[in-house]
Amino acid sequence: MARSAKHSVTRNYLEAIPTPARDETYAPVPFAKVARICDEVTSSIGDQYQRENVSYYLNGSEDELLIQHRLFSDDKELGLSYEFMGSHNKQVANHFYGSNSVVWCNNGMQMSDAEVHWAGKHTVHKVTELEEAAWSVLAGWQATTEQAEGQMEAMKETPVDDNRFYEYTGLLYGNDVIKPHQLPKVHAEWHQPRHEAFQPRNLWSAYNSVTEIFKNAPIRGHRERHTALTDLTMSF
Repeated sequence: MARSAKHSVTRNYLEAIPTPARDETYAPVPFAKVARICDEVTSSIGDQYQRENVSYYLNGSEDELLIQHRLFSDDKELGLSYEFMGSHNKQVANHFYGSNSVVWCNNGMQMSDAEVHWAGKHTVHKVTELEEAAWSVLAGWQATTEQAEGQMEAMKETPVDDNRFYEYTGLLYGNDVIKPHQLPKVHAEWHQPRHEAFQPRNLWSAYNSVTEIFKNAPIRGHRERHTALTDLTMSF
C-alpha cells in the first residue's frame, strides 16, 4: 500500500498505534486520545440526531489519521460531519473542522467559509490546544448546515447532460481537483451511479460522482480537495 493511501480501521485499533517520543519542540498526541476527544464533543449533541456513523482511517505507514463523525436527522437530507485530521509524522498538522454529509453515502460537503479551527503545529502544549480546538469548532459547526442545504438545492435545480458533465470534469481536471487516474472512475460513477439518489441528471449527481471517488483518496489534502470541488461546482 502506498504511503499516502488510507484504509479503514476500528476504534480499538487506534489504541495499539505507538506514539513517537516527545522532545523539546515536538509532543505528538496519541491517536486514541484524539479519538476520545472527538467522542466527547459529538456525544454532547448526540441527543439532537437520530443516527451517527463513525469512521477511522490511517495511511499506509499508520502515521496519519482521519476521523469522521457523521450525525443525521430523519427529516434532513444533509447531516453534520465532524472531522479530525492529523499525524505523527509532522507532515499533516492537527486540526478539526465541521462540514456537512450526504445521508445516503457519507460524502463530505466542504465549504470554503465553513467554521474551521486549525490546531496548528505539533507543540509541547498540543493536547490542551486540541481539546480547545475541538470544542471551538463545535460552537460554529451547525451554522454551516443552512448554507450547505442551499447549495445542494441549487445543484439539484441545474440539469446536466453527458456533454455538460464532460465539461464539468474537464474543469475539475484542469484545476487539479481530480487526477488523471481518477477521471475514468468519476465517469463510471456518473454513468452508473451506485446510489439511487444520484440517478437524476443534474449537478448534484455530477458533484457526488466525484466525492464518491474521493473516498479512496489520500488523507493528506482531504479538506483542500473537497473545498476546491465545492467552490468550482458552485461557479460552474
